[in-house]
Amino acid sequence: MILQWLLRKHWVSAAVAAAMLAAAAGLIDYTDLLRRWNDLYYDFLVRLDTEPAPEDVVIVEIDQRSLNELGSWPWPRTTHARLVEQLTLQKARGIIYDIAFVEPDRHGGGHDQRLVDAIAANGQVALPVFPEAVESGSQLVEVLPFPALAQATNTLGHVDLELSSDGVAREVFLYAGLRSPHWPHLALAGLQAAGQDRPDANAPQLLARANTPHDASVLAWVRRDLVRIPFGGPPGHFKRVSFVDVLQGNLPNDLLSGRLVLVGMAASGLGEIVPTPVSESSDAMSGVEIVAHVLVATRQNRFYHPIERSLQIFTTALLVLLGTLFSYHLLRGKRRLWAAAVACVPLFLSGALLLFSRHWFEPAASFLVFALAYPTWQWGDIRGLNRILRHERRAAKNTLQRLAEAVLKINAGGKVGFMNPAAEQLTEWSAQDALGRQADEVFRAVDEDRGLPFRLPETRRAGTKMPEYWILSGHYGTRRVIRATLGFSTGPDLESPDEFVITFYDVTAERRLTEQLRHLASYDVLTDLPNRSLLNDRLQQAMARAKRQGHLVAIMVSDLDDFKKINDTLGHASGDALLQVIGKRLMQTVRDGDTVARIGGDEFIILIEQLTDTSTAGLIAQKLLEAIHEPLTLDGHQLSVTSSAGLSFFPSDGSETDDLLRCADLAMYSAKDKGGNAFVVYRPTMQQRARERFTLENDLKQAIEKDELRLVYQPFVDLKTERIIGAEALVRWNHPTRGILGAETIVQLAERCRCIVPIGAWVLRTACRRFARWQALYGPPLRIAVNLSPKQLASAAFPKQVEEILEETGMAPAHLELEITEGILMGDAFGERETLRQLAALGIGLTIDDFGTGYSSFSYLKRLPVARLKIDRSFIAELTSNEADEAIVKAILAMAGSLRLSTTAEGVETPDQASILHAIGCEECQGFYYAKPLDEQSYEQLLRRQSPPRPRLRPVPGPAD
Repeated sequence: MILQWLLRKHWVSAAVAAAMLAAAAGLIDYTDLLRRWNDLYYDFLVRLDTEPAPEDVVIVEIDQRSLNELGSWPWPRTTHARLVEQLTLQKARGIIYDIAFVEPDRHGGGHDQRLVDAIAANGQVALPVFPEAVESGSQLVEVLPFPALAQATNTLGHVDLELSSDGVAREVFLYAGLRSPHWPHLALAGLQAAGQDRPDANAPQLLARANTPHDASVLAWVRRDLVRIPFGGPPGHFKRVSFVDVLQGNLPNDLLSGRLVLVGMAASGLGEIVPTPVSESSDAMSGVEIVAHVLVATRQNRFYHPIERSLQIFTTALLVLLGTLFSYHLLRGKRRLWAAAVACVPLFLSGALLLFSRHWFEPAASFLVFALAYPTWQWGDIRGLNRILRHERRAAKNTLQRLAEAVLKINAGGKVGFMNPAAEQLTEWSAQDALGRQADEVFRAVDEDRGLPFRLPETRRAGTKMPEYWILSGHYGTRRVIRATLGFSTGPDLESPDEFVITFYDVTAERRLTEQLRHLASYDVLTDLPNRSLLNDRLQQAMARAKRQGHLVAIMVSDLDDFKKINDTLGHASGDALLQVIGKRLMQTVRDGDTVARIGGDEFIILIEQLTDTSTAGLIAQKLLEAIHEPLTLDGHQLSVTSSAGLSFFPSDGSETDDLLRCADLAMYSAKDKGGNAFVVYRPTMQQRARERFTLENDLKQAIEKDELRLVYQPFVDLKTERIIGAEALVRWNHPTRGILGAETIVQLAERCRCIVPIGAWVLRTACRRFARWQALYGPPLRIAVNLSPKQLASAAFPKQVEEILEETGMAPAHLELEITEGILMGDAFGERETLRQLAALGIGLTIDDFGTGYSSFSYLKRLPVARLKIDRSFIAELTSNEADEAIVKAILAMAGSLRLSTTAEGVETPDQASILHAIGCEECQGFYYAKPLDEQSYEQLLRRQSPPRPRLRPVPGPAD
């Protein structure tokens, strides 16, 4: 029970599995089953640990060239003696001869003796010793040089080479011998002959692997201190010279001086040539060169030491145990990539030990077990994933059934294999009836763009080119626009699809909405006429056609006159209805192919194409204005509206849409300036006037701050006494470059640039301040008249502003008159009339200016608090010569008397005019006969001459700043 409980714990199961894997790794390492894998990895590391060949090691090769010149092998011993003598002469530090001189020379004893003498004379020559089996093969003997030579030689060393199972030379025993390892390796012997000892000769032999016989009575070849050779480079690594070149003195004198010289076979077929870890596929290494590598390693003490077998097995097992537990922990944490990387730890550890501490750890067993551990840990996850997969399949099927998108599955034969309820609804086929039928029978769709019926693609590439939008015909004839995507899986050839999944959904409503939005983006919402965007597009196309055909294109900008009054009096709903009527009239009047657009407010633009001359455009414009002017009934009101229009032409007035529209707009404003209800053709001079007007408007906005505005005063004269009883304040602008500009110009500019309100307030404040001072100085009380703009009256805060100015300046309300025109009263909205009543309630007098030139209905005179009428100058100019004008003036005076209204005649310029006005009962007048508009000093002089200043009883307000 306890065991079962423990095994149910994940960590216990993991520990048991890890221990079993560790035991398996140790067993594999013990049996050495992966020797070949270890050797291959070792060879890879050795190639990384190369180093340059030392300059003091030279190999003298018995190569093919030496054989060709000195004769076939073996050579007489005198030849070798001559070599030793030559090396002695060149002061070589030591000589290592990798040639066994076992038998006496067949050419006679003299040859042997000379070699013995040469070696003895040198004293630094090492010769090889090697084991050899006797004829029966059951006993070994040591093979030494012939006795005389062995006695003369300084040192002897064995050349026994350990080959791996694959025949590659990787290892060597530093000591070996019959019954006991008393012979050093030939490389060590060479170092001793040269007077050099092994650096660690006195150090204990660590981790050595000795090969001792099982029966000491048997003469066996015993070896110890097994090391792996660190090959510094591939074959040909060391500096090599030919035997015959040394013998003949063909080399520089200092080439061999102080060098360790190794002499051995290099010619093919003579000596032992074996593969090494640094050899290429067909490039073996000679025995003498292997001795050279051992010599360098011995001198530098840089051998690779194999780890003892027991330590190797223990380390492998421990590494696998800890590593597999750690990888299990990583897998539980969903870090699979790191868990897989643990398998490479033995490789990295082995490489680090070899390259940095020069110990060889065999990693193959632990690497293999790590690699096997990963799927072991994964097995549980795979089983869990399999359960999850089955669950997900069920969930996916349920999801497809509830999915809002239609899903249709088709097999390789083109027959329907599955369809969800959404697909049933769109195709109008039930799943029971559709399954097994051909796809094109159920999914009857036609490409929306090309009209081609749906067909299953034959290749994967063809499937990627499927259209996106289709017209789907249902089983009962219903047509819908759908958006479909095609997915598929491929067969073994990775190209031919073997299963298709069509996902689609209804976009009919979406398409309808898109069309509506597209229409709204190009058409005006109120009138359903093209808007600015569509107009620009059509205008560009029209200009392109005109350029090709040599025709003209006209742009007409039409703006309703006084449209704001309709909105203000009848309401915006009526204004919108009027715009709709005007739009329909324009559409009915223009020619086929022309365009009527509304770009905002009450502005319409007409695009006129296929013109051969400008006069045709003028006729069309006149017809359009007449169509607009036709009377209409709107909310019970009879209306007759007019419009001002401007014409520009392509290509004479511009080559861009913005240029043509701007020119037509300038022409339209010119028509408004002339009174409206007309069209004007653009002229280049309009552009200059527009620029000048723009500059003036900007200058006017800053005129008050720059103190460029001035007031002049047109006196009022009592016709009975001919005394000055007041004045009309008129604004003047002392422009820096244009000189003095009059009130009419200033008002027009101010209304255009929307600064009439602050300028009007400045005029009223300045005039009240001056007249309050003059009243105090020159009484009797003088009145001052100031003209009002409709913009001022439109402000609900204007009465309050007037009241504040009166209080600030000390001006009595009864001595202030505000002049307005008849046009304001006739077109006036209720809000402005209420403003007039509030001003009258303050005690301010209201004067109708230019009376007689406006509307014929005078009903406003009894509905509004008017106090004075100013008879227009047009009736005064011919008063002495025109009886009709005299009659009109008498009628006005009679009506004013009946209504108890005061009167003032404007434009009196002669004494006869003044006499007639006095005779027919006019009270006062103003005009050039008495005085032109005067500046402040001149007007005050008139007051001073007429009436000296009175004593000051209270402080008089000073002049305005």
